[in-house]
Amino acid sequence: MRSSRTSEPALEKSERGNKIEIRNTKSETISNFQKLNVRKGSRRSATAFWSFEYLNFGFVSSFDIRISDFVLRISIFMLVALLILSASTLLSCTSTSQPEPISIEAAPVADEIPSPSEGPPPLIVDMETPLLLDDPAEGENATVTNTETAAENSACFVCHANYRGESLAGSHAGVNIGCVDCHGQSMAHRNDENNTTPPEIMYAARKIDPFCQGCHTSHDIPARTVVARWKERGLDKAKADPAKLVCTDCHGDHRMRIRTIIWDKATGTLLRTNQGQKVN
Repeated sequence: MRSSRTSEPALEKSERGNKIEIRNTKSETISNFQKLNVRKGSRRSATAFWSFEYLNFGFVSSFDIRISDFVLRISIFMLVALLILSASTLLSCTSTSQPEPISIEAAPVADEIPSPSEGPPPLIVDMETPLLLDDPAEGENATVTNTETAAENSACFVCHANYRGESLAGSHAGVNIGCVDCHGQSMAHRNDENNTTPPEIMYAARKIDPFCQGCHTSHDIPARTVVARWKERGLDKAKADPAKLVCTDCHGDHRMRIRTIIWDKATGTLLRTNQGQKVN
């Protein structure tokens, strides 16, 4: 019995200690829980603080980004504008600049007369006004008065370049008498690239003097001058009979020394082609 009584207080004491320990444990648990809540509150506060900072100062970063984007767009726009301005300037310079004119000089007529075997003379295009002689040769003054307008013979000089400096063609052109006034318009002759169509008007020897006398009614030339020209041109050997002389034997050099095509001047019939073939 004694032992049982003795053990009861000890048991009560032990139970009390356990209760105190449980209470202490509860207190520590509550304290720890409170501390944990405080820490959680601190974290929440910190999170709230950073959220507040983001809400209040986040616009700065966005504003910086917008400024950078604006500067980039302005730079791209200025670069594109500069390229367009450079291209337009280059195009304007290219369109306004004009190429230098190309000067075309007609080839001079050769002094030496080519042989018939060399073929026809080269085609020379006269790009300028016809060459006119300022002063006609001695004894070649026409009885008509000079006009202000010179005859246009450039179409004929395309093929007949040897007449550009010939005295009769030059002196007559100076008084507005061109090739067509004596030989007709001769459009078929000019347009025939085969060179087989004759001019509209040709002059056989017997027709030369009567035609010239239609304008030149007189021949007031001293006999000494006539004889000098007659010998100068070797007519004393070629045409010893004065009755056979015609105006163009002494005046000018209005003839083709080399003929690649021959027509009958009285009838216009083709006698020989430019290939040397005779036509029956």
